[in-house]
Amino acid sequence: MRRSSPLLRSFIRKLFLRHRCGGVFAALLVTVTKKTMTNLTFSLLDNTDGEAVAHYERSLFRAFFPHYDAVFPLIWHIDREKRRLRSMIPYADQDIFIGRLNGAVIAGVSINYAVHKLLQLEMLGFTVDKTQHDICEGRALFSLQMFAGAGSVLARLGEFAYASLVRKHIKKIFGTCSPKMLRGYRHFGFTVIAEGTIMQRRRYLLEKAVERPFFK
Repeated sequence: MRRSSPLLRSFIRKLFLRHRCGGVFAALLVTVTKKTMTNLTFSLLDNTDGEAVAHYERSLFRAFFPHYDAVFPLIWHIDREKRRLRSMIPYADQDIFIGRLNGAVIAGVSINYAVHKLLQLEMLGFTVDKTQHDICEGRALFSLQMFAGAGSVLARLGEFAYASLVRKHIKKIFGTCSPKMLRGYRHFGFTVIAEGTIMQRRRYLLEKAVERPFFK
């Protein structure tokens, strides 16, 4: 199993501990517990499997909802009773990469390829050049656990999803984040190309050229 470098492990630990809410592609990184079990697997969510989708949406709720933000209703369908979050972006337009630890979804990131439709970043008041055909939008990045064994869950999930973008010949990925998450996404190689305020919340529009490796 690939081991994370001490520097990367230290950075991710600080990111989890200091930045408990924010956007990420309206992304959020939250730590719940540190475990030593290493049965961590990565896969593409089957969005036609109702039970699997429900499990994913409950994990999203667990990660994001405790840090409720005024912009949430703009980008999420919120089911407080069932404790589920569903994206405004149709599942058919996304690839959702998930990490499972002993069967439980503990991490995820979704990639929206339908750039000809309304993007989440547009829901937050930003615009990009949508005539480009080799771009995508990253959104809903989360991890409920920092490490599984010796490896960073976030780093391994990111590289798993990133490899798919490379295979699809995606050249650029866009996303958004809050001020609290900006330092983290700069570490991932994202740059700020615009900023704005919505619902009295500051947000940044980010872009990153799709190159290897995932981290700068």
